[in-house]
Amino acid sequence: MKKQLRHLAILLCMALLVSLAAPALAETDITSWIVEDNPESISGTVRWWMPFKGGAGMDALIADFNQTYPNIKVELTTYNNNSDGNMAVNTAIMAGEVDVLASFGLSNAYRRWENGLYIDITDKCEEEGIDLVANWGTDAFKYDDCIYTFPSGGLSYYICINMDAWNEAGLGELPTEWTWEEYLEASRAMTKYNEDGSVAMYGGSDYHSPNYWCYAYGQVYGKNMY
Repeated sequence: MKKQLRHLAILLCMALLVSLAAPALAETDITSWIVEDNPESISGTVRWWMPFKGGAGMDALIADFNQTYPNIKVELTTYNNNSDGNMAVNTAIMAGEVDVLASFGLSNAYRRWENGLYIDITDKCEEEGIDLVANWGTDAFKYDDCIYTFPSGGLSYYICINMDAWNEAGLGELPTEWTWEEYLEASRAMTKYNEDGSVAMYGGSDYHSPNYWCYAYGQVYGKNMY
């Protein structure tokens, strides 16, 4: 039963990820290891925990999944993405009440990896030919060289540059590409200070939360970012 649930959970997880991240995966083979030869023959129930409610698109995703797998019942449980909500998730996992979990924040993922809350799906990925690098561009999220989770969704980043500040800092031509270190160095160069040494204006910023910068950085460096 555990093996069957794991298989059903992977099917659901992969189908939903395709719906969430289809533009990023459009040029890869994403169906040969998701759609079974006889999908109607597979039946069961998958308990899916997700921070988004059904009306926020999750019901539509489930309906789309059931067009291919009509005999798999997906039970959606919505949880709050805060400390109490994630504690409830951990409790439910330990009680065996969660088959598929979609979560936000790398810190939660790492803590669950380290505490053995996820099933190791490395062998299943190899059996199905699922390649993290080919499909998501990185395998930085492996834990102890094992696969426990897949990336879900995606974020697009762009940088707006104040050219007056850029030129005043003497940074030269705008780069066509750069590393995170080069970006941070340019931000430091554009930072302005008061006479007492306090910062008058930072040379770079990112939205309203450090996590948004950390998400993209973590995709490159994995746990080494911590």
